[in-house]
Amino acid sequence: MIRVLIVDDEAPIREWVEYCILREKERFSVVGLASSGEEALKLIKKEMPEVVVADISMPGMDGLELMKRAKEIAPFTAFIVMTNYAEFSYAKQAITYGAKEYLLKSEMCAGDLIGALDKINENKEKIVKHKVRELLPSGFIDLFGLYQCQTPEAMNEFLDTIGVEAGKGGQVLCIRRGKGEIEADQLIELVEKENLAKLFLASRQEYDFIIAQDNRKQKLEEAMGKIGRGIGEKYEKAVGISAFFSDRTALIHALRQAVEAENHLFFHEGERVLIYCEKTGPSGLSREAVRAAYQQILWNLAHKQYEETLSQMRQWFETIEKVGLPDSQWAIERCQRMVIAVEEQYYHLDPLGEDQAKGGQHLLTMGACRRRCEELIQKLYDKKNGPYSESVDRALAYIHENYNRDISLVDVASHIYRSPEYFSRLFKDEVGENFSVYLMMCRLNHGRDLLIHTDRKIADIATAVGYSTQSYFSRLYKKYMGKTPDEERNQAKQ
Repeated sequence: MIRVLIVDDEAPIREWVEYCILREKERFSVVGLASSGEEALKLIKKEMPEVVVADISMPGMDGLELMKRAKEIAPFTAFIVMTNYAEFSYAKQAITYGAKEYLLKSEMCAGDLIGALDKINENKEKIVKHKVRELLPSGFIDLFGLYQCQTPEAMNEFLDTIGVEAGKGGQVLCIRRGKGEIEADQLIELVEKENLAKLFLASRQEYDFIIAQDNRKQKLEEAMGKIGRGIGEKYEKAVGISAFFSDRTALIHALRQAVEAENHLFFHEGERVLIYCEKTGPSGLSREAVRAAYQQILWNLAHKQYEETLSQMRQWFETIEKVGLPDSQWAIERCQRMVIAVEEQYYHLDPLGEDQAKGGQHLLTMGACRRRCEELIQKLYDKKNGPYSESVDRALAYIHENYNRDISLVDVASHIYRSPEYFSRLFKDEVGENFSVYLMMCRLNHGRDLLIHTDRKIADIATAVGYSTQSYFSRLYKKYMGKTPDEERNQAKQ
């Protein structure tokens, strides 16, 4: 829907234009009426309309001056100008300032106005893309030079060179490079619908940045949040966004904030966008205490104290989670090192394990690190207490109690508090059969007992052991037991 602002010093004209637009309310909406250029400029800053329908000839700030001023704060807003004068000079000036349509009041009708709006609507995306690409270079500016500036003068010179304007606030969005790297054109596509005053792409070490400048703080924060969510959803990337900075001299600080926010998403599983906020670590928590607990966990693990290891490891992750933003990178590295340490111990004790050690760096959240550690420690615990682990013993008991019901691998895994993937592998390793095959043979063996020791109908027996039809039961029985149910029963009677 196109949002329209109407500007004219004559109330009847404003009301007539509003009436015409509201007749097409499914496609257009009116965000405000202004009687002067000054009033219109305030509404443009507040509402950011896609289109302004404005009179050229107004007392005070006329339509041409309004267009000139509006271009500075809303470069993507289109103008339709109206005038009582048919002189070409007015049309020429209006076009110079970016007018998309030019209407004569004495001749225009509702169809002309709506036609002009339709034309702008059709070309909206093309116009926006063109303007964004003027603002946003198709490539990444290397910020290395910014960190080499030793004086305020040198910094200002560098910022002038790359196009960061003085006296204009801004915000920084951070994306970590790696698998599924995003190209410049892909980022441009995501920002081209946002009506921001200044944009450019930059890079530093393993990070890419979108740096935006706009003194409309609320508008900028909303736009950057929207861009971040778009990147997170479309490219499955973690995105950190800095707080708003009011002056370009704070750009380095904002870059650090954006990186910190991106790092801290490690502790926020399920989220892809985080805006930086000041946070301090908890009182009494130190790196030394975390390291000491880490060493104790590894000692217990090496001495096969798996229950103690699991309990301490869970508590350790909960403690790590409390580390604030200033220590986020250290906390991330420590969590990933824990995974590596547990994997090394697991494969040392069980070199033929079905999983291959991947290292902790591939795990992008603390929750994933914790689950990986729990999985491997639980496997070690289960192997220690054979022939069947406690988990498989409980699963077998559940199967034999519920074989006649419509149970699935997911049901059994949930019953023993394991993931379906882990339970499936564990069951096959210890029992030697897939879960589905074991369940089927369990049902068929119970069916055999009923065939031999009761006179129940075969259809009833099929239902009693968990099959909905006699034909399916009979087909499976023949295939896996080597005879039909009737043959089984007849042989037992002989």
